[in-house]
Amino acid sequence: MDRLDRVMVFIDGSNLYHSLKNHFQRTDIDIGKFCEKLVEKRRLVRIYYYNAIVGMKQEPERYRHQQAFFNSVRSIPYCELRLGRLVYTNNWPSTPPYEKGIDIMLTTDLLTHSFKHNYDTAILVAGDSDYVDAIQAVKNNGRMRKWRYSANQYIASSERCS
Repeated sequence: MDRLDRVMVFIDGSNLYHSLKNHFQRTDIDIGKFCEKLVEKRRLVRIYYYNAIVGMKQEPERYRHQQAFFNSVRSIPYCELRLGRLVYTNNWPSTPPYEKGIDIMLTTDLLTHSFKHNYDTAILVAGDSDYVDAIQAVKNNGRMRKWRYSANQYIASSERCS
């Protein structure tokens, strides 16, 4: 591990939240400390945290809790909060809302920073296979030597090519 490596962390917040809830029955995570562990002794360039805003009208209590969490994320050094939206259908609350724009926003940032050579190591925290094509594009760009998965594939990290 090179201490001069520039690291960017890309977190799909909804996937992280649901993974923590399903696997550990808790969601109280300190994103800053979590990222410090992931980055280790390398140089953190940026953390991107992606999520969708809960509807204030539809879920006022959940909205209030989410806003408090977002404020804590905004206070983390080098962290940028990137927000999509939740779409509530006419069948809500019987049918849960769905996210719009998160995956494409994260993918765009991951690829843009790869092609601009803004990082040596990218750490992707996600819980599904939505990003497989983006990962392949980063590999094709020569920004990766190997890809590691841990915690049941919830964290993936690309390592710099020599």
